[in-house]
Amino acid sequence: MNEIKKSENKRIAVYMRYGNVDAKGQSVIDRQALLYTEFCKERYGSEFVIYTDNGRGRTEFYRLLADCRAGKIDRIITKCVSQISSFMIELLSLIRELKELGVAVFFEVENLDTLENDEMALAMFACLAEQESKKRSTAMKLSWASRKSWQAKKRGEITN
Repeated sequence: MNEIKKSENKRIAVYMRYGNVDAKGQSVIDRQALLYTEFCKERYGSEFVIYTDNGRGRTEFYRLLADCRAGKIDRIITKCVSQISSFMIELLSLIRELKELGVAVFFEVENLDTLENDEMALAMFACLAEQESKKRSTAMKLSWASRKSWQAKKRGEITN
């Protein structure tokens, strides 16, 4: 990871987003929160707040954006590009807005910092995230269609 000077003045936010979480999944969230706690203390040496969305809602993400717009956050740390958005245009628009507000975003998996990298690298990762999202959506639709077909055959509605 890039070396960034510790600063007592940085206001750091960690954003984590998960699908539906059961008891087992909660322990993963707790472990990740602990890892980010250590990461923020070591790398930035400043206070931070964690915003976590579970399931399908984005309530905490919108609260994070409101806090950025209110000048409460200087830097967002998140696991990967798709945590912010799986849609390239939306992601680029959000990052541009955050840059105008003076807020940097660090994507851990891609090792991408919006202060240090140009928009081309971000666009590339955003495009990959969008394609991955489309593949998952298609796979889910096919899986659903297969289940429906199997259920129809089981009920005798389809004879083939």
